[in-house]
Amino acid sequence: MTKTSSKVTRMMRRNAKREEEKKARKEYIGRHEEERKTKRNILNRKCNYESSEEEMQERQKVVAEALKVYRRYLPGILKDLSQIEDPRNPKKIEHKLTMLMLYGMLMFIFHIKSRREANREITKIVADNIREFFPEFDSLPHADTLARLLEKIDVMEIENAIIKLAKRLIADKKLERYKIFNRYVIVFDGTGKFSRDWEWCENCLERHKKGQPEGVNKYYAYALEASIALNNGLTIPLMTEFLERDDYSTYSDNEEKRKQDNEIKAFKKLATRLKKAFPNLKIAVTLDGLFANGPIMEMCKKFGWDFMITLKDGSLKTVWEDIRGLKRRDKIEKYAGATINGVKQEFLWINDVDYYYGDNDNKSIKLNVVACEETWVEIDKNTGLEVEKKGKFVWLSSRRLTERNVEKRCNFIGRPRWNIETQNLVEKHHGYSYQHCFSYNWEAMKGFHYLMHLGYIINTLTLYSTTMIGKVKELGVRGTVKLLWKTFSGCILDFKMINSVINTKYQIRLAI
Repeated sequence: MTKTSSKVTRMMRRNAKREEEKKARKEYIGRHEEERKTKRNILNRKCNYESSEEEMQERQKVVAEALKVYRRYLPGILKDLSQIEDPRNPKKIEHKLTMLMLYGMLMFIFHIKSRREANREITKIVADNIREFFPEFDSLPHADTLARLLEKIDVMEIENAIIKLAKRLIADKKLERYKIFNRYVIVFDGTGKFSRDWEWCENCLERHKKGQPEGVNKYYAYALEASIALNNGLTIPLMTEFLERDDYSTYSDNEEKRKQDNEIKAFKKLATRLKKAFPNLKIAVTLDGLFANGPIMEMCKKFGWDFMITLKDGSLKTVWEDIRGLKRRDKIEKYAGATINGVKQEFLWINDVDYYYGDNDNKSIKLNVVACEETWVEIDKNTGLEVEKKGKFVWLSSRRLTERNVEKRCNFIGRPRWNIETQNLVEKHHGYSYQHCFSYNWEAMKGFHYLMHLGYIINTLTLYSTTMIGKVKELGVRGTVKLLWKTFSGCILDFKMINSVINTKYQIRLAI
């Protein structure tokens, strides 16, 4: 009888505790309900048009605003792409090179996921609508025709078109307000494109497949991306360095070491190309912990680049030893930063730390180390009560740190490294099919990749312009792209109305 009573008592206590936790969660949600609602990005409501005619007029207006950007930037891109040497027999050419390049860009602008889908979705209606504004689109090709062309041409010329577009944006001061300390922040990050269990190309990388017998390998494409960081996780892609087997083959058993060696090699190549393309551009680079080594920092200083590099625990042991020694002597400087979105920041730094590297440590470099300690409050999922959370980030800085610059350097040069991770995630999962190969031919695969970046840039300039941002807030990015595609593919556009809009004087500004 006693055992039964104690069991019932424990159960009653447990139930009472659960009720208290449930009540606490409801109270917390009630206190933060209005704040939670204001943070929603997309409105949750049904169609608010009074008639189908009103809805069609609104769609035409949205298309007109998008075409303002298309008409501003696509002709320049097509002019650059027209300089690519066409190796095809002139007597047998049915579709012009510029027309096929435009076709490829439109695939990614409208989030078409594969060549098969492009053949199915890009119809005569789409062709007629595009032709009205871009005469280059004078025929309707098969997507395989574009793939065969990319196998034969110098696809690096497509990347050169991206570089020239970036130069025009810089010259037109479209990216001026995103400069930090009068420098453009460029972020680097490596990412896998796609992999197969069979050797689909002699250029692809290979590594042993975990959990499988010796000789069973995974074959994959891997790339190091470089992009200009804007605000709110947005970027302008600049260059890509694809890792090819002849240059990047390594059979180290340590996968992390292999990845680090490969990305360092790729960075050196990509940085050299970037410096050649933008010899006089003032640049600040932000890198992850894989690049925290002497030769990379020496290279950045040689190019005149500012840098912020993530410092992982255990990396650069001599630097950490100096930090601990100075900390014991209370030589660390501190600055209490602002509270941003409920996150309280505190910065701690040390200037002029010696780092020795090279054979027998015969080289040295002065570094400045900064840590950002963050504190914020979250609701515990189990109890519904507020709990304090903490986080810490450490960077190596090429510039001396002071109270006047430490907060800005950390938040606007160090932290934007996540922008390119956001870019990679968007391109992989939000419509651009980054991980779809489009072709098993290495050059064609790269060509589709560069066309994807052009489509991504055009969409960034379009969807985040001051005239389109309202629709994006209403429908979301993918919802707005879907609306544009429905209008382009669903009916013949009102050319008279749209031309009256896009033929007036206008200025394109980003709203971010």
